[in-house]
Amino acid sequence: MERIDQTQTLWHIGVSDPSLRVFRQVSFTEQGLLYGSYLLDTGAGYLLLGTVPRRHHRQWLENIRSVTPPDGVKWAVIFGGEDELAGAKLLLEQCPDLTLIAGTGTLFRLRQGLPAGFQSIEIRTSRTLRLGERELLFQVVPEKFATASLYVVDKAGKTLFTADAFGSDYTGERPLLSELPDPTDYFRGAKRYYADLLGRKRKDSLAQAVALLRTHDIQRICPALGPVADCGLERLTALYTEEGTAMSHPNVAIVYAGSELLSGLAAQVRQGLTEAGIGAVTCYDLSAESRDEVLAALPTADAILFGVDGAWGNADKALWDVATSLLKEDCKGKLASVFYRAAAGELVEDFRQRLTDLGFTLTLQDFFVQGQPTEQDNKHALDYGFGVGCSVLRVPNPRKPTLVKCLVCGEIFDASLGACPVCGVGLEQCVPVEEDDALFHQDTDRRYVIVGGGVAAVSAAEAIRRRDETGSVLMLSAEPGLPINRPMLTKDIQTAAEAPEQLAIHPLEWYQERAIDLRLGCTVTAMDTAEKTVTTADRDCIPYDKLVIATGAECFIPPFEGWQKPGVLTIRHLADSAALAGLMQNATQAVVIGGGVLGLEAASELLRSGLKVTVLEASPQIIGRQADAKSAALLREQMAAMGVACYEGVSIAAVEGEERATAVRLGDGRVFPADFVIVSCGNRGNVQAAKAAGIAVERSIVVNQRMETSAADVYACGDCAQFDGMNYQLWAEASGQGTVAGANAAGEKLTYANQLLGLSLEGFGTTLFAIGDPGKKPDVPYQTVEVSDSLRNRHETYWFFGGSLEGTVVIGAQEKVPQLTQAVTTHARYSELF
Repeated sequence: MERIDQTQTLWHIGVSDPSLRVFRQVSFTEQGLLYGSYLLDTGAGYLLLGTVPRRHHRQWLENIRSVTPPDGVKWAVIFGGEDELAGAKLLLEQCPDLTLIAGTGTLFRLRQGLPAGFQSIEIRTSRTLRLGERELLFQVVPEKFATASLYVVDKAGKTLFTADAFGSDYTGERPLLSELPDPTDYFRGAKRYYADLLGRKRKDSLAQAVALLRTHDIQRICPALGPVADCGLERLTALYTEEGTAMSHPNVAIVYAGSELLSGLAAQVRQGLTEAGIGAVTCYDLSAESRDEVLAALPTADAILFGVDGAWGNADKALWDVATSLLKEDCKGKLASVFYRAAAGELVEDFRQRLTDLGFTLTLQDFFVQGQPTEQDNKHALDYGFGVGCSVLRVPNPRKPTLVKCLVCGEIFDASLGACPVCGVGLEQCVPVEEDDALFHQDTDRRYVIVGGGVAAVSAAEAIRRRDETGSVLMLSAEPGLPINRPMLTKDIQTAAEAPEQLAIHPLEWYQERAIDLRLGCTVTAMDTAEKTVTTADRDCIPYDKLVIATGAECFIPPFEGWQKPGVLTIRHLADSAALAGLMQNATQAVVIGGGVLGLEAASELLRSGLKVTVLEASPQIIGRQADAKSAALLREQMAAMGVACYEGVSIAAVEGEERATAVRLGDGRVFPADFVIVSCGNRGNVQAAKAAGIAVERSIVVNQRMETSAADVYACGDCAQFDGMNYQLWAEASGQGTVAGANAAGEKLTYANQLLGLSLEGFGTTLFAIGDPGKKPDVPYQTVEVSDSLRNRHETYWFFGGSLEGTVVIGAQEKVPQLTQAVTTHARYSELF
């Protein structure tokens, strides 16, 4: 096929379609399209980058064979574009040993549609891979309203490969821009491609693409559409930079119909949007504007606010006319919100449903007035506009956060962030909560000392500072880095190793702004509750007036033979993730000891990275505390389908190996080879210093409902604390207990109550959610309901007692998390669910 570099290592194997006139029902193509696909010789096999539409597969395969036999292709980058599943399937049929390289979302879709067991490498944020003699940088850029973009940089060849930037709505006889007799049509096509197919939906990724060009001195761009840009890069970059400048300031449309009341509110909302930083806000009054002009303008808006007034029948008809004329492709993923007169309440519910059907993401900041707007209503309208503006810009609302609670991990966060910062789920698995306003306030000269660097410690520090602005707050953390969202260590091993700053609960400035003295790498070795001091490993003796112990826990490793060998590790700290990432570089197989949620998450992550994984569980059943036997068996079957072997009820005899771990041997003599071993067998609280100080300790530090320990002015919270005889070591538990401990240390009188939280697992091509009692009490006569859908690989089990729902476990139905959480919490009746 066409060789497109001087070193004879890069080939264009794409396909031209000169007869095409309309691409993706969006862009009119004057001269057809050239689909880009490339082969790069790495010295150890070929890397294929990009696929082509299904209708061109035969020609594409011939092009590949003109360069190399199919088994010469060792890796393939699947960008996630048109027909990526069909292209990947064809490649695997021709090259069974092929390794697919893709972003998280694309790889998940591939696993859903391809036979289990194919080799893969997942790219989440950024990653450098050495394939043969070539070093390649892979960069993933998440997008607010679209799937993530994946860019690949060949550093030695100074080449950028991309599926959604720097393309051109153009085809020609040659695949190189430098060989075109007249580039005028090419650049016209590049601008049309940019305007029609990218638009505002890709502004983040486009900015990253431009940055990659400049950072790596790119000399050649290989796009998914159009010729290879081996010249004219300055002109091409200028197009993106100049047009992108206008796009970097999002715009919002406000649409209402013929109501003086709504017109006044719209003016206030507009002011709020402007104050939030929205550069362009346009109001459309449907009683004065042309319907067609409004419909033509709305697709270019980043967010649309609709004003509804039920007292104006015909005016609302005009609004409905617009809503029913919008196209899903113009709405999907965009933000929408509704403001209205209370009398329109019934209409609004139907209107919201219409917006949901169109694919809009509804904000949580809907606003209404009862009658004629008062001055207070106008202020609320302005604040509403400001809040929507923050959501559009994806920044926290500094005036009044719209708080939501994650139903998966229990974290409470500002909805403007768009996703849970702890476990990563979207707002669809969250519910609104009221802000916990600290009514108690007393400024003092107290010395608050918090021992620990996890979420419990951070929550305690925040609770203290909200109630006491003058007391000194000192956090002593044994960790070398900022407090992190620890659940993400097993959910995203790659990010934890390569971009640990992304896991931080708060940036350093957050602590500085609140005058919280955060001392890192500082281990407390002793506590004296009589003298009210703590002593650090550096022999600093620090006095306190109020002490909060939030020392967390460490992973427990059973004392089987060989447990101390190099290559045996736990995942509890960022250093563990870094060590694991190093081990994974040259590994092909691993053993995970422990079939709880953390162990299974780690196993799934290793599988995503292309390793062969074996899970060993000592108990008779994986996730035995939270799920029933049948659900666990179905999950185990899914793991097997993905190529993960899971053995339950086994006894670990030893980790074998001379200088490092090479295998795990069971008590019955079976041996499982491993390049490294991850142990996930639960945690034990760090209570040594507290116990030595005479503070009451059982399994953990004993606390009452105010998080008070047996020592005066000493509180404990989180994974090191035991409340009501239990310590679940859950994120939400630690966060909530930290808040109560800090508030009470500052002088308030709050109490803590155990929360009902579910377990959520995403991995092995499916999801599992469990909450409440999964039929585990032997003396309870449960009524059990099971619902299965084998076609969609879903299974739901419900346990009722006395007609009330006590617990549920669902596989493959993660969208039901909010509904099921509410149902179990309220002990819904059978008739409410079925």
